[in-house]
Amino acid sequence: MLETVANTCEISGMTTNLNARDHNLGGYGASQLTVSGQITMKVEFKASLGKTAQ
Repeated sequence: MLETVANTCEISGMTTNLNARDHNLGGYGASQLTVSGQITMKVEFKASLGKTAQ
C-alpha cells in the first residue's frame, strides 16, 4: 500500500540561470554551458505525522 506524507505540495518559486563561454585553445574551439536552477516548494504535511514544515 502506498501512503503519502502531505496533503498538498506546490511550486511557489522557480529561478534559472544559464552561463555560456566560448574557449579557443590552440585553434580548437570549445563551448561551455552551465545551467543552474532553484525550485521553492510549499508542502502541507499531514497532521498525523506530528511534524511541521520548516
